Amino acid sequence: MAQYKGIDVSHYQGNIDFSKVRGAGYQFVIAKATEGSEADVRYADPSFKQNITEANAAGLVTHAYHYFHGISDADARAEARWFIKNLAGVPVQGYVFVDVEDKSLDPNASALTGYVNAFLDELAKAGYTKLGIYSGLYFMKDRLVESQLRSGILKWIAQYNSTFDRTADVWQHTSSASVPGIAGNVDEDIAYNDKLINVGASGSAPNPEPSYPPSVPPKPVVPDTYTVRAGDTLSGIAAQFGTSVATLVSLNSISNPNLIYIGQVLRIKASANPAPNLAASGTYTVQPGDTLSGIAVKYGTRVGVLAALNNLSNPNFIRVGQVLKLPGGAYSPAGRPVHVVASGDTLWGIAQANHTSVAALKSINYLSSDTIYPGQRLYLK
Repeated sequence: MAQYKGIDVSHYQGNIDFSKVRGAGYQFVIAKATEGSEADVRYADPSFKQNITEANAAGLVTHAYHYFHGISDADARAEARWFIKNLAGVPVQGYVFVDVEDKSLDPNASALTGYVNAFLDELAKAGYTKLGIYSGLYFMKDRLVESQLRSGILKWIAQYNSTFDRTADVWQHTSSASVPGIAGNVDEDIAYNDKLINVGASGSAPNPEPSYPPSVPPKPVVPDTYTVRAGDTLSGIAAQFGTSVATLVSLNSISNPNLIYIGQVLRIKASANPAPNLAASGTYTVQPGDTLSGIAVKYGTRVGVLAALNNLSNPNFIRVGQVLKLPGGAYSPAGRPVHVVASGDTLWGIAQANHTSVAALKSINYLSSDTIYPGQRLYLK
């Protein structure tokens, strides 16, 4: 099977000497372009155009990606339009990918898959024919319905391991590669076919101009729901979406308008889908090393939902032995092999005993460091 080496980059890599990258045997580059939409995060990577232009000049084949935050069909399409606007005038040669990995995305796999398809459909409507999706091995398995994704797209999958446990078009196998021409670590990828190499002279879009005049911004899209992020206030959210604090308080049955939580899902419009089901469907006993965000990820829900259901005034403070109610619709992770950390255990030792890697264990369990605690439950797959 043919294999081609590539890297994916953003402004975090600083100034890159792409001639040295090409000289080291790499053949393609996937560069970050954007996040969010004009009505929401509105982020454009400051190095995007430079990375694409200089990689092209060095003889590398270039592709682009957008980091996805979409929380509704309309929001996903608005994100696609923001991506398209920032692709205009940048000589991307090949594929455009949607990066779907954020832990705060809708835990309903079917709903999230629909939002991703709406994003891809908007790109196709604008003339982009070379489309793809990036996600982690377990995120693709647990948080998306792969069989329902738009047909014909490339699949770019991350699994930081010495072996790849599925088929895909591209495997991101490490985030700590040392590449000539780049200071610090970088993501390294392996393509298993020549689609990322032989993209044709016309590039990804026959007409990559936005579908609206560049001088006239698209009409802001008001989503059905909004997920609270760090630094948000209810008044700020109201101003962002052209509504009032009183309306948001009423729609979401908020008792204290000065208290909202990161991860909380707020209804923005009266016609929005119902707020998350806060009827308890089970319980979970807090273990050493647990965090509310980790529990939310395990059970397919959100921090704000758990905090509201359990009347937690501080979602950063939970106690070992505390019994938390789980919301309706939360799924049980039963059936996945688990290791309960014992005194003296290390991630390396657990990985060796279970034929996996430290990187895989950290990815599966959303660990940001190698620190583990006695009594902590670690998923092995």
